[in-house]
Amino acid sequence: MRGIYSLVLHLKEDVELKVGSLGYIKFDHPYYIYTGSALGNRRNILENRILRHLRRKKRKFWHIDYITESEKFQVEKVILAETNERLECEISRALMENFSLGYVKRFGNSDCKNCESHLIKLDSKDHIKKLLYVYKKLGLKPKILNSSNFEVKHITIQANLK
Repeated sequence: MRGIYSLVLHLKEDVELKVGSLGYIKFDHPYYIYTGSALGNRRNILENRILRHLRRKKRKFWHIDYITESEKFQVEKVILAETNERLECEISRALMENFSLGYVKRFGNSDCKNCESHLIKLDSKDHIKKLLYVYKKLGLKPKILNSSNFEVKHITIQANLK
């Protein structure tokens, strides 16, 4: 499946992390949402991308890898939708304009021309509801994976997507 996804990240305690070429970044907000896409031609690309983000140990390639490997962050939920369109900028922009408490400048958007960031700070109140609203407003049919439902196994994610 090809598509778009958002990782709902909970920061357990403040931390400063080196994030590749962005340098050191202080993370001091309890909730962040990172939105990305998996639109390649490989089979199960969306599922495999999500599985990669859920693993702590991996070769760091994207900015988000520096966060998802840290024990200070926990992926609480994954929102995803099937699409062939590159919509991560629209989702990030809609969150920033309507619900954001800020963002981490230039995070995850190296290949974007008109986007400030793909890592948005949100409050804990209704952040899932807000994210689902944005997905639906773009005509997407979002699915939710809760941390209690996903294991780092392809079969489990496949079962939860149905």
